[in-house]
Amino acid sequence: MSQNQNNVVEAVRLNALHTRMRDVLNITLHAGQIQMARAYFVEGKKIIMSQWGRNCGKSACDLYIACRAAMTRSNFEIYIILPQKEQAEDIYWQPKRLQTFAPPEYITNISETNMTLTFDTGSTITLHGAKNIDSLRGTKPNLVFYDESQGHVSEFHKEVMAPNLLGKNSALILTGTPPKIKDCFYYEFKSQVLGDLEAGDISVAYFEFPTELNPIIDKNELEKMRLRLIKSGDISIWNREYLGKDCFVGRDSVFPTFSTETHVKPKIFLKGLIEGDIDKLKWITVADPATTGVFAVLFAAYNPNTNQLFILDEIWENDRRLTDSHTMWKRIREKEKALYNGKWIRVYDESAVWFANEVSNNFKHESPNWRPTKKRKDKVEDGISKIKQLQNTENSYFVASECVKFIWETENYVTDEEGYLPKNNDDLMDVQRYLVDALDVRSSEKGNDYKNKSLTIEYQDTNKPAQTLVSVEANWASKAMEAVELSDIDTHVSWEDW
Repeated sequence: MSQNQNNVVEAVRLNALHTRMRDVLNITLHAGQIQMARAYFVEGKKIIMSQWGRNCGKSACDLYIACRAAMTRSNFEIYIILPQKEQAEDIYWQPKRLQTFAPPEYITNISETNMTLTFDTGSTITLHGAKNIDSLRGTKPNLVFYDESQGHVSEFHKEVMAPNLLGKNSALILTGTPPKIKDCFYYEFKSQVLGDLEAGDISVAYFEFPTELNPIIDKNELEKMRLRLIKSGDISIWNREYLGKDCFVGRDSVFPTFSTETHVKPKIFLKGLIEGDIDKLKWITVADPATTGVFAVLFAAYNPNTNQLFILDEIWENDRRLTDSHTMWKRIREKEKALYNGKWIRVYDESAVWFANEVSNNFKHESPNWRPTKKRKDKVEDGISKIKQLQNTENSYFVASECVKFIWETENYVTDEEGYLPKNNDDLMDVQRYLVDALDVRSSEKGNDYKNKSLTIEYQDTNKPAQTLVSVEANWASKAMEAVELSDIDTHVSWEDW
């Protein structure tokens, strides 16, 4: 069969799936679900991790991607895995959500015993649980879903499924609501995903989808719920269960007023804001060098006249092969030049004298001019207090959305049950303290108001959560499928029993 014929067949099958979703199931895809599907079918991502607010449609998203793959790809082995098999049965099988999602004419067999659908393409979708670890050892899947991924455990993934996925260069999709507890496999895996993104790995993707993204949700009722939870002191439940944000039980956020909506903007937008003052700013690079742990760096601009801080870029590197002084200095200079080609203040953690010495000796012609921190003099509490003052002051604290790892560390920088600061996943938080101490940041009532500034900047911010990326190509499935456009499907989602 020629490629054109294959495209036509795939278009017919995809049209049948979309038609059934619209006319029979009364379901269409919202912006977040579309972004997930694009990441797998169009962009070819191998690991797609997503955090969902409750009732946002994560299971429906898994079903769409699984059924579409089974209908359009030959001999695909697809597994939807929940922490326990009973959960898979309760969520997908007993309500017949899996059995009725795809058009029945493409299904050749339904196995009640194995909870498996077989399609006319030879592809299968099987529901399973991760509790019985050895039952999936040796399988060779093409596509795996970890639904309710917050309940999965390290042993199952590392010893069973990760080796299985290597066999066919397979894809792994994780969907779930953030766990209450930080010390778990979920956050270990998430940290690695964000680290891979920071390192430029284009095979991975990460998204956050709040409940409000589902258009069928009553926004007035949702707002009432938010206000009730705030009044009862349960804002952590709102953040975790409805916004899909990390928020841990029994612990307090060190930076409670940090908000991605208020403080996080695309880098190109921030650069546009400061372009008129570019030579009046203090440009600073702060590094926490390491050869065996994380080598962390922040790049920022500070306006001493208005007391405004702009954190514009980051480096978070834990690959020991890449943390030598020569490699890191070159990466640092590349990022500096991309931001500002003038004079930079450079500060390093005073315990890493080796880095400053090696860079100074090997790159004398570039005059690195690194100066050490003064940790013995500057108290941790003082640095945190300065950061909180900036965050609490209107228009004084901005972070580029490209600083993915920094944002994640900020949102997860929480004290333990005894009130102590975290000792893990805090590398960029330490660097931020060194930064404000080095700049001698002061407090002020209000920074420059940029809200009314005339500024027209076009950008595509692919690092922001998918709920902000609502503009989607109509024909995202394939250029050859002109008849199968998302614009043909009603943009309002009706979930009913979903």
